[in-house]
This record gives sequence, structure tokens and C-alpha cells, in this order.
Amino acid sequence: MTAGTEPSTRWATIQKDPASLPVPPNLVDYAKAYAEFDWEKAREAISGLPGGNGLNISHEAVDRHASGARGGREALRFVLADDSIQSMSFEDLADQVSRFASVLRRLGLEREDRVFSLLGRVPEQYVAAFGTLKNGNVFCPLYDAFGPEPVRQRLAIGSGRVLVTTRALYLEHVAPVRLRLPELVFVLLTDTRGEPEPGTLDLAALLAEVQEFGVTVVTQREDMAVLHFPSGTSGAPKGAIHVHDAVTSY
Repeated sequence: MTAGTEPSTRWATIQKDPASLPVPPNLVDYAKAYAEFDWEKAREAISGLPGGNGLNISHEAVDRHASGARGGREALRFVLADDSIQSMSFEDLADQVSRFASVLRRLGLEREDRVFSLLGRVPEQYVAAFGTLKNGNVFCPLYDAFGPEPVRQRLAIGSGRVLVTTRALYLEHVAPVRLRLPELVFVLLTDTRGEPEPGTLDLAALLAEVQEFGVTVVTQREDMAVLHFPSGTSGAPKGAIHVHDAVTSY
């Protein structure tokens, strides 16, 4: 289009009747929701830990649904590379999350120790995230396209003590720099099939051995929940802290 000419077509708002949609939308009137929004009202949708003892993202996302009327409903659905579908109900997810938290407790992790993941969008990613928060630890996701040096930098800066990853990602991105990560004590592999690499542990075997965790560790709104290292920054990676109260915006 040359300067000074008008486009041949104009953008128009597409109007849809919410009543005609097969699934009712959560946000029907944006302008009304924007005008009436209030953070304290938003927090009314949050359950909080039992007894009003604090706030924990894992409880809000998993446990409160698993123990209620939604327990048998589908929480996560994964379409795998071969087009097969893996589904997890809230009860299934809560069981795995609880077991992962028990694994961390068995490994001796203390409050706010960092648990990193180097995974794609697979079930273990969500189990690790919510299990970490249930145990009062801090979850740190890594992008699975990072090379060894970006992975090493983030693990070092974040003082990663545990890493959850696959055999292939470990061998390619972590093993070459493992000796330069003295704080990384435990590497949990999701796909060892009973034969973990030297210096690693079989996550599936650990999950099968432990019992359910029990009551979620008490955390408060401003306690650290997630340490996230965005990609694309210049210089040393910069970690962004998300607290448990961030669940209100979620």
C-alpha cells in the first residue's frame, strides 16, 4: 500500500451471541468486568489452606478440587506424538503430586530449596511443579531448547538442588556441565526404564516407593513459589520471582 491511500477493507468487530455457543464463555462482558474488577473480590474465589493458615498454589490448583465434587473430573489431557491421549483426573493428579512431594521430603529438601525442571509439556512437568509447591519448595522451569551453558547459568544462579528431566535432555544439556554445578545434588530422570544414568535417579521408581505426602506445607501469600528465568535477556540471566499470591491473577 502506498502512502496516503486507504486500505480496501476495514476491520469490523465480529459479534457473537453467547447463548448460541456450546460452552458458555467465562467472560461475557469485558467492559463490565473491567469496570467492576477488584482484587479483594478476586481473592474470594481462592480457598486458602484449611483453617485459614495460609495460601499455596498447589492446594488451589489441585487438592481443593480433588477432595471435592470435581475429584473425578478431568484435570489434564495430553495428546502425545502418536496421537494417543493420556488423561488425568484431579484425584489422579493429586496422588502423583503428593507422591512427588514425598520424594522431595525423602531427599531432605528444606523449605524454599529450588527444584528445576527441564522438560516439555508432559505430565511430569505439572506433577513436579505442584509437588514442589506442596512441599514448600520453589519451582524453576527451564526451556527445553536451552543449550548446556544457558542451563548451567540458570541452575547456578538459582542454586538448583534438584533437577527433573529426561535421559536425552540430561545427556545433551546437563551432563557436560554437571561438574560445574556443585549445588545440584539430585537429578531425577522421567524415562530411565529402570536404568538411570550414573549420578541420576529413576523418578518413576521413587514415586512408586513413597506414600502420599499428607497436609500441604503452610505457605503465605508473599512466600516465593516460582523462580522464572525468561529467555531473550542480555547479559546474565535474570530471575523473576512469583509468590503464592500470584494464584489470584491466574
